Amino acid sequence: MLFLNLSPVFKVRGIERPYNFLVKSGFSSNTASNLVAGSGRSFRLDHIEALCKVLVCEPNDLLFWK
Repeated sequence: MLFLNLSPVFKVRGIERPYNFLVKSGFSSNTASNLVAGSGRSFRLDHIEALCKVLVCEPNDLLFWK
């Protein structure tokens, strides 16, 4: 199963408050909290694209297979 794992990317980028970073980057508060908690059962491709733009990374940096 494919999962979204943002914590390593935030740590490498030195982002101490991921929720605040995501909200300031244009994500809604609900979306930001779901992304940070990893509680969503699905994720939208436009969210992956926006995350890659603000974090300067590729989708394979955000996703892992378990």
